[in-house]
Order: sequence, then C-alpha cells, then structure tokens
Amino acid sequence: MSILISIEKLLSGNFVEGTRMEFKEGWNPKAIMRSVCAFANDFENEGSGYIIVGVAEENGKPTRPVKGFDPNKFEKIQKELNLTEGRGTGIPTMKRVLSRNGSPKPIFDTNEPERSCFVTEITIHSDFIEDKKDGGSIGGSISTSISTSIDNLTDRQKEILYLIQSDNKISYRAIATEIGINDSAVKKHLNNLKVKGVIKRIGGTRGSWKILDKKE
Repeated sequence: MSILISIEKLLSGNFVEGTRMEFKEGWNPKAIMRSVCAFANDFENEGSGYIIVGVAEENGKPTRPVKGFDPNKFEKIQKELNLTEGRGTGIPTMKRVLSRNGSPKPIFDTNEPERSCFVTEITIHSDFIEDKKDGGSIGGSISTSISTSIDNLTDRQKEILYLIQSDNKISYRAIATEIGINDSAVKKHLNNLKVKGVIKRIGGTRGSWKILDKKE
C-alpha cells in the first residue's frame, strides 16, 4: 500500500512539520523501533510521523542528493522481518520437512541447460490419503485413545496434534514452520487444544507436550 503523499513532498519539508519526520541513512532496527515507539506514544500530540529510511540528514534536514538504499540489502531486511526466506533456503527446507514427517522425497526437474525455471513434484503422505474406514486423511493418523473425539477438532488442530504425537518436544517455531502459520497462531491453537483437554504442557520452555487419553 502506498503512502498518501510523495516521498519528494516529505523531503521538501513543505507538507509535514520537520518534528514529525526522522531520517535514517541505513537499516538499523533498534534505532528505527525507538522512533516508532516515540511516534506511537505521541509525546507532543502531533499525530505520529514519518520515518524515511535511506536518506541521510544534517541538522534535521535531508542531505541532497539522496543516495537511497542499497537494493541488494532488501532481501536481508525482509528475512529479518520474517517476510521472506533467505536465498537458496527453499529447496533444503522442503527436503528437510518432508524427510522429517516421513514423506516421499520431492522430485525436481528443470529446463536444462538454461535453468530458468523448475518444477517440483511432492507426493502425498500415505497418512493423508482418504480412508473412510479409519476416519479420514488426518484423523486416521492420530491415536483414537485421546480424551476427546477427533471430530471435535479443526483440521489445523489435527495437524498440530499429529506433529505433537510425532515429536512431543516440538517447539512453537517448528510447528509454525511445518504447517506454514505464524507463532502466535500456533499458540492460539495449542491453547484451544489445552482448553479442550486434549493436551497439556509438562515443564517450561525445555519441557514437552502430553496427549491426554480418555482416562485422564
């Protein structure tokens, strides 16, 4: 989403008061977060402000000509903000996750010799093949002795429960990576599973998860 005014108008200082602008020559997360917090607290009741990264300043004014920001650093910044993965990490991540949950190895093919594109074939895990006799693609792979009916769980909760059943010491981050959601969403699903009496946490950050059976 674009901002409501142009960068040039911001730099000119004719559209926004100087006290509502901060210039950062490079990417410095701590300094930028301090400015964000200051604007959020709005100490002088000026209605927040603008932080312009890639512009040096002198005595509160932008230095001309504007050098801008090195485009080669965007990927690194996006990775720091968890907006993207690092270069060359996608295929190794796919192989690692598929191997970890017992899936067949992925098949990669590319248009040699140009190598301008590639195709990945991922075979479905045998536990996720529809089987009406054992209760479906997800529920059938989870122990039926748990304290509540599998039918009372959402598909996402079943996925998380399956991961816990496979590794009871799995971390929030590992679960998030495995199923492609963020950490806060994982915590919400785990809390719901605890409320439903399906799992409980044993120990602190170095502890483990326990799936509760019907007797508990």
